[in-house]
Amino acid sequence: MKSLKSLAPIPGDNLLLADTEKPALNRVRASRTRRRFHAVLLVLLVLAACVSLAAGDIADIGDLWSLLLLAFLGLLAPVLYLITRLNQISRMSLPYRLLDERQRGDRDDAHRFGQRMTSAMLGLSFVLSALITIVFSPGGADFPGWLVLPLLWLLVMAHTMAPALYLAWTQPDELPEEDDDLDQA
Repeated sequence: MKSLKSLAPIPGDNLLLADTEKPALNRVRASRTRRRFHAVLLVLLVLAACVSLAAGDIADIGDLWSLLLLAFLGLLAPVLYLITRLNQISRMSLPYRLLDERQRGDRDDAHRFGQRMTSAMLGLSFVLSALITIVFSPGGADFPGWLVLPLLWLLVMAHTMAPALYLAWTQPDELPEEDDDLDQA
């Protein structure tokens, strides 16, 4: 339970709301198709960055390794931009105190989903590594070093992105606001 003091407005709240309620963000937020497009694009970029990390670790050739590292760094900026934009679209960037009751419930559900997904990924990684150790190399574990960075990248990105992806994917289309002039006529 949040204390009442943490839910009280502070002076910068109007700026945060104005930054999140921009017309361009509202257009994307209103359409489930646009939100899902952002989510799919973000997942594809994260997977492409993961592939470039894995290929960079496998390739020991200097020029190819440098090229794959540049590819990863080139993908990093769009990934960070899309994470920020998706957090704004799903209102994950707003403090808890600025959300209404429905939005708070949605955010709590999204955080629970993200926690479960990250726990499942970590548990699956543990079980698979244990099975590989027991079945294929009973004498000792041989974990390929080129998998370390891509696996860490995926775990961090899944933990970071899951709540916003969940909200972007599950929220319904927002209904357009009706004009008051039509009601009065």
